[in-house]
Amino acid sequence: MSDEKLDTKLEQVEIKQTRSSVEPIRFTENAINKVRKENYVFGKRPNLYIPFEVSKDSHLKGLKLRIYKGAPGEKETKKVFYVQYWFNGKADKHSIGQYNQRFGVRECDEYLINLVKTHTDSKTRFWIKDPNITKRNEKRIVEKPDTTQAFE
Repeated sequence: MSDEKLDTKLEQVEIKQTRSSVEPIRFTENAINKVRKENYVFGKRPNLYIPFEVSKDSHLKGLKLRIYKGAPGEKETKKVFYVQYWFNGKADKHSIGQYNQRFGVRECDEYLINLVKTHTDSKTRFWIKDPNITKRNEKRIVEKPDTTQAFE
């Protein structure tokens, strides 16, 4: 602080960043294979979300790779694709699938194209249906009656 009472200059203090951001990776098999849990700092969190470098107006918008810390002796890094979206004023995440030899970049891309086609408005690109509720309803054994249509 300055000694002068009528000093109009503000004190210049450097702002300390406490949150560490995770660098985005490319959406390729090669880049995802290079992701290892040893290369990331988890802190007290059990998992981390790694964003992908994608265009903001593509169907890949909001796609993230979730890696788990796992047990101390585990060598494998568990990786799961997630899409983060806004629906009804709330942020939410939808699990797409675990990354392995049978489910990779191409399968995730096809799943997302179908999901964006069926759950977003084509003009505004806003989410009009919640994919988590759709996934829950697909697993439902007893059909829920449709209350949106009037009886005749």
